[in-house]
Amino acid sequence: MEKQEVTKEDYGFLLKLMSVQHALVSSSADPVVLRKVSEGANFQMNTFGGIFYDCSENEEIALATMRKRIEEAGQDIRAHFDFHRKSLDNFLEMDGALIANDREIFAENCEIMCNRLLGYLNLVKKHQARLGEGSFLEYPSCPSGHYFHVLNGPFVAMCYFNRQLTSFGAEMGINSIRGEILDFKIRQEKLPYIHLPLNEQQGAGLLLEDFKKNLVWNKQLLEGLGMELPSLTSENE
Repeated sequence: MEKQEVTKEDYGFLLKLMSVQHALVSSSADPVVLRKVSEGANFQMNTFGGIFYDCSENEEIALATMRKRIEEAGQDIRAHFDFHRKSLDNFLEMDGALIANDREIFAENCEIMCNRLLGYLNLVKKHQARLGEGSFLEYPSCPSGHYFHVLNGPFVAMCYFNRQLTSFGAEMGINSIRGEILDFKIRQEKLPYIHLPLNEQQGAGLLLEDFKKNLVWNKQLLEGLGMELPSLTSENE
């Protein structure tokens, strides 16, 4: 296949979006992931970022941890799920816009997702301040080792977003994207024919899990503990 025509500017913008997507896939299972030995995670798995609570070797501690999370931060968990499912919808819309070469639809969904993400950072900030060491929501961060390239295109670079897991780092990354949305929208070059890698993501120490699977599993595990959550949209079921 011949190399696709893609400008350096378009590639750089899409690279930032890919980095955010990796970060959100990683954070999408935060409520049901254990990252501390005291929560029921064993040291080996904790080193790699965490495990689903139902995989803990100490079931009693893991269940006690989850019940405490739901009791103390049930509203945070619901807000977390709502944000991530809406972000998934935005990425699916952007995926379709790339295929249809529709910069306007892509840019609109990108702006919506960025604005929601800024609101989510505020949620995490309040959550961590309130719960301290018992907090479990983290600022979205792109795990190292992910690369983005346009199929047969000329550019390849490593994804990067908020590697320091801080509110400031995440805000900087979001504002960098927002500052380029208008330029991306008005450019006339044809968009590269690619799919956003929605099924090629890696969760936070959770092996190969994509965005949709992480959200579905997050929902099932929480509902198994008696928590009610809204369903994903019919498009994503």
